[in-house]
Parts: sequence; C-alpha cells; structure tokens
Amino acid sequence: MRIFKNLTNDVAIHYFSDYFEQEFENYPKFQIPVTKGEKSNLAEYVKAVRKFIANEISTGITQKICSALNIIDDNGNLDPSQSIYAKYFKEILNSKAQSQVVNREEFMMKKYELEFDKKYHLEPDFVALILASLAHSGDIVVTYTGKKIKADNIHEINDLDYSEFIDFKSFTKPSGIPIAELVELFEILELQSGMVKNETTLEKAISDLKHRIAQYQTEITEIRNDVERGLFCYKKPVFDSLDQQRIGKTLDDLRDFCDSLSIYDSVAKLKNLKITKDDISNKKPVILEFKKIKQIRQSVTQLRPITDYLSSAYLEEKIVQEISNIRDEFIASIKNSNFNFEQFIVKLETIKDTYIENYFTAHSKSRLTSKGEAKLNNILNSEVYRKNLEFRNIKILDTSNLDSEIEALEKLKKCTDLQKKDLENTHECQCRFDPILENFNAEIVLDEIKERLKKIYENNLKTLK
Repeated sequence: MRIFKNLTNDVAIHYFSDYFEQEFENYPKFQIPVTKGEKSNLAEYVKAVRKFIANEISTGITQKICSALNIIDDNGNLDPSQSIYAKYFKEILNSKAQSQVVNREEFMMKKYELEFDKKYHLEPDFVALILASLAHSGDIVVTYTGKKIKADNIHEINDLDYSEFIDFKSFTKPSGIPIAELVELFEILELQSGMVKNETTLEKAISDLKHRIAQYQTEITEIRNDVERGLFCYKKPVFDSLDQQRIGKTLDDLRDFCDSLSIYDSVAKLKNLKITKDDISNKKPVILEFKKIKQIRQSVTQLRPITDYLSSAYLEEKIVQEISNIRDEFIASIKNSNFNFEQFIVKLETIKDTYIENYFTAHSKSRLTSKGEAKLNNILNSEVYRKNLEFRNIKILDTSNLDSEIEALEKLKKCTDLQKKDLENTHECQCRFDPILENFNAEIVLDEIKERLKKIYENNLKTLK
C-alpha cells in the first residue's frame, strides 16, 4: 500500500507540478512534504511553528515551514518583514484608518468548500501563522473570539485550540506604544527588543536606548577624530580621501539619527514616536557601515603595538618591504570584512621574533663584554699605546693614522645589561645600539686595532732612526 501511495504521489507531482506552478506561482515552496486529509501532518507542523512564534524553541521543522513562508531571517530569527505574504496583509491594513479593522472576509474566500486567502491561496493554517508573526513583531493585533493577540501577550496563542487558532476574526493596528517601530529600532541597535513589548520593562528599555545612543555618539566623535587625523597602519593611512568623504557622510547621518532619538527619554515621549519603521529600516545600511568602520578601527588599534614597534626597529629594506606587503594585504582585507586577524599577527610576530634574535646577537658581538673591556684596558695601558701617544708631540711624524685608531677605540662601548626579554617592549637597548651602523665584532676590532697600533709604533721608530 505504501509503495502504491508513493507511486501515486510521484505521478501527481510529475503531471501536476507545472500546472500548480503556473496557477499559484507565489504559493510557498516547502522543503518537506506538508499533507492534509486522513494522515495529515499540517496541524502538527503549524502547532510547532506556533510554539516558536510564542518565544519557544525552534526545531528543524519550524525552520523549514517558516522559511517557506519567509517569516525568518538568515539567522533563523522570527522576522516577517521580508515576507510577501506578511507585506500583503500589512498593505491591506495600511489602507485603513488607524482605528479600523481588517475583517476575515476581506482577505479570505471559499471555493469548492475550501478556504484560502484571496491573493496567494494560503490556507487559514498558514495565514494564522503569518498573522501571529506580525503580532509578535508588534505590527498588528489579531482578534479571536474573546481574545486579542498582540506582542505583549503573544505566548497566549498556545492557549488556543487548533480550531480556535485558525479561526481568527480580524486584525488591526496596535494602539499606545508603537511596538513595531520600537522592535525594529531595538533590533538594529542590537538591544533586547522583547522589553518594548511589555509595559513593566519599558523603563529599562528606555534606559538601554539612552545608553546605546550615548555610546554611539561618543564612538562617532572618536572615529571622526581618528579619520581626520589619519588612521595609520605601519606608516600608511588606512583611509584615502574618498574613504574619508564616505565615512564622514556615514557618521553625519548616524549622528543626526542618534540626535533625533535622544529626545525619547520617557514612556510618554515614546508613545509619540515620530519615526516610522521605514525610517528605521533605512538606517540599517548606515549602522552596518558604521559597525564596519568600528571594526576596521579596532583591528588597526589592536595591530598598532606591533606595527609601531616594527616602525621604529632597525630593519633592512627587504624586511621593510615585506612588512609593507603584509600591511597592504591587511588593509585590503579589513575593508572587505574578510580577514583572519590572527594570521596577520602571526606574520608580524614572526618578523619581530627574528628581529629580536638578530638584534640581541648583533648587540652581543658589537658591545664589549667583560672580556672585551679587559682587552681594551690592556691596549690602553700597553707600552705601545703609551709610546704612540708620545709620538704625537713630535712634529715630523704623521700621526693621522693614530688619531683614527684612537677614534675607533672610543667608539667601542661596554654594555652587558641587555636581556632578550627586554626587547619584547622596546626595539633597542638603552645603550642605543644600532645594528645597521654598528655592524662589527668588537673583539675582532680590538685585535685588529692592536695590530695596527703595533705597526704604527714600528713605523714611527723607523722614521726617527
């Protein structure tokens, strides 16, 4: 029997799907079979979605049904704002005056003993879900026999029998607090939208709103200052002139929006909110752009300790170019919001670790240790050095070579204090060692000077004879 039924279903799908697509092209396309009749699963699925709308846990089934009705967003959260079916019912409502209702017979019809909506041919079961999702978002109030369902009592839809749930009578615009607008506002500001649906949490909602507006206003000022001064990453500005103009416009737009919201600091004032859902929705791109700018600024700031370190370090040109390439890749990536921050940190930390190792090694060679200082003192106290100094008083002798050797000795410095760990926070030793200008081995230099001083002494003796 099951095989026959499946075969019948397959044949029906094959022969009638094209007709159904043409006749009801905007009817929801479900990812799972939804059946009516003797072994119907429709009521089971609708009840599951109803629980989800009443702020209960979502399941795979509810996500699939809601997705077909387009009453969830990309993150799986209830959001009927983009649903063509929800928009249709709101259009009917918006054509009415504030206090007028939309009665069931205005949008539902019967044909062949079946009932469905007049435009998309949705069964009452699905219409009930869409109306409930609009009530949840604060867009409408749905009337049942002896009950009104709105945002602040949405959980009560679970108290209705299934037959009662699909037997909605009418719907109208909510009065009092403009919940739909506030829900939209709180969601784009990433605040808890549920608090505006309940009179007891409105004061807390207003407090959170004031705090978020103040936070944005402070951040707008800080970002504007950074952009105007020039936000640099390893000696290069992150934003060019076109970026600065675009960012300036975004910040101005968001600042004006925040200023317009700052006046709504009490429940009474919220009841007279002058901003529409469209006004709020139109700010989504502005806020998204603002968040992107904040992320770029934060990323550059996080990277700054190591880029500032490397900017001051004594580096060869090829290393500077390598860092510049990493920086350019980093800037391009953060602007596209597609980057792995740790990846860039690891690359720069590797360069820094190599620099520390090389600097410490070069410092150890070029600075005099205790042994090297003993060698230097032996030279300065030697008979050869003392005699060479005396030869400087004899005018017939050329002592220019001697002067060069004395100058070379004076350049040699003792420093035994540097530890590798000291270079984690500063790029150089306190003795200001420069590995590029002082690229030599101090002990070898001492040996060479000692030999040259000996030759100078011998040559001067020959000249005097």
